[in-house]
Amino acid sequence: MRSARKLKDPNGSSKIYDAFAHHYRRYSEQKSAYIHSVNKLIVQRFGGVIENMLDFGAGDGVRGMILAKDLGCQRLVQGDISPEMLLRCQQLGAAMEVWDLNASVLDRAENFDLIVCLWNVLGHVDGCEARAAVLHQLKARLADGGRICFDVNNRHNRIYGRGRVLARRILDWVYPDPLRGDAVFDWEIDGVSYPAYGHLFTFSEVGGLLASAGLAIDDWCAVDYTSGDVSKKVDQGHLFFVVKADE
Repeated sequence: MRSARKLKDPNGSSKIYDAFAHHYRRYSEQKSAYIHSVNKLIVQRFGGVIENMLDFGAGDGVRGMILAKDLGCQRLVQGDISPEMLLRCQQLGAAMEVWDLNASVLDRAENFDLIVCLWNVLGHVDGCEARAAVLHQLKARLADGGRICFDVNNRHNRIYGRGRVLARRILDWVYPDPLRGDAVFDWEIDGVSYPAYGHLFTFSEVGGLLASAGLAIDDWCAVDYTSGDVSKKVDQGHLFFVVKADE
């Protein structure tokens, strides 16, 4: 096998997704049980009552297009940081507008009934302050009574093993430290090794981030990443949240 060569720019997040863009549709299909389960949760809650939606971190746009159709949404706006993903949103999706998320969404005047930030988008934002800032920006774009739906990787997910998860839960309870959830790794795509970053969240960590952004949990569940099974047990999968402005 050809060895991967290193990319020199360690901060070029969008370059990773540019490179991954032409693999994105096939990879999404491999995770269809999880994706369909999360979509179903959103449609069951908001179907028929949403007029406009922002898909924040839209990838290639296909999922957001399907979700907007199932919701009966009249206006869909999609955004991403990757130029290649934005191009695919324009080619494959059905968004009324496509936003480059390298510019702050606070600069936009439009508010939304529903904002979705799906498939661990927040987990690819580096640092607690930056993640809280993203949530604050999304809150600022909510219409009255609007909601944000997002899902994140779960540090206490049972798939990591019962003993390891128990140890993590004890440690995170006695000495909470969000940096413990950071993962830095090389992501090889088409023979190029890209320095990559991801974050695994605890339930209490998400609560703290929401409080700092002026948001509150309206509903939550865990969704198994393989089967799509939904549970109210915090260790049964990735964490899915519906949140609202904290009044």
